[in-house]
Amino acid sequence: MLGPRLAQLWGLSPSPGGARGHHDLIRCACPVTPVFSNTARLAFAGFLAGYSGLTRQAYELDLR
Repeated sequence: MLGPRLAQLWGLSPSPGGARGHHDLIRCACPVTPVFSNTARLAFAGFLAGYSGLTRQAYELDLR
């Protein structure tokens, strides 16, 4: 369930009773072109496999 502020930022209308379902997200979804090739993504996965915990999360966030 999305918070009201997040739903507003995404341009979603409130559902009856204030609940928001997955259909709202599907309706506003747009096609996304991948930035990295499958080879690059595999290399990133290999790189991240060498780390764990907060270090891995930080590197993953940087790569995104």
